[in-house]
Amino acid sequence: MRNILRAGLICGLVSIASATEARADIVFYFSLPGALQPSENLLFNDPSLTLTGTTVQGITNQTSEVVDISGQESLVADGGQARVSGADGTFTWLTITPDDATTLFGEFEANLTVYKESGQTPTGTVTVSVTNNFGAIETRSYNVGAGQNYFSLLAVDPQLIRSILITSTIPLENIEQIRLGEIQQGTDTLPTVPEPGSLALFGTGLLALARRVRRRTA
Repeated sequence: MRNILRAGLICGLVSIASATEARADIVFYFSLPGALQPSENLLFNDPSLTLTGTTVQGITNQTSEVVDISGQESLVADGGQARVSGADGTFTWLTITPDDATTLFGEFEANLTVYKESGQTPTGTVTVSVTNNFGAIETRSYNVGAGQNYFSLLAVDPQLIRSILITSTIPLENIEQIRLGEIQQGTDTLPTVPEPGSLALFGTGLLALARRVRRRTA
């Protein structure tokens, strides 16, 4: 009996460790141009796409996956410059999501331009929130200012990126040089992975059971 309980306890602890490792973090790179260089450019030159409105669309240049970029106000997609701008000149909020809900990707890169009025040197904070294929959200913030404000995202296996939310404390003029990589088809049903907390509770129960049996056999 003791050997059986010991084996069960070991299996429980191994399960806890495995579940903890199953959801590695999304890796964020800030202010590093070309940190990843994902394989596909997002283009805005297809006339069949929506290029103005609160949601505009781009298409990847190799796999032809349509990507939706949405804002809280009207946006304009510039095909010639491959960038998205606020229709009134600025925006502070964007979501980036494949148009096909089953499409996932492992890499992302873009450059943000801060709106600058004459004589000003604007600085602020951009927060990037990534929803992965398990439904978990990873969030990081970084400082932005005049000039280049690159950020890149890398999903570590078994994670993939489902959507990205960008919010800014200061007005942004555009998002450009958007690239995606490791594009693949996933599933609408998110995988069910035991939470580490649940497995820890299971392990605690095994320990209590082992102590109880030990008392009875002592």
